[in-house]
Amino acid sequence: MRLRYGGSASTWGFALYLASTDKYEDTILPTGSFVGTPEEALDSACGLSWGSRRWSCGIRGRA
Repeated sequence: MRLRYGGSASTWGFALYLASTDKYEDTILPTGSFVGTPEEALDSACGLSWGSRRWSCGIRGRA
């Protein structure tokens, strides 16, 4: 997974690495946008990895 800074803390691009093409592809977040927060990107990547959009990485709220 790759995050690309978009100019503010809440504007980041999100791309996933595809081994089949050996490059990163921009990815649409579950919100329907190509940009979002890092948390949205991580939640999306974890959901894709585990096959469920409801699953979260569980990193929010940790101190």
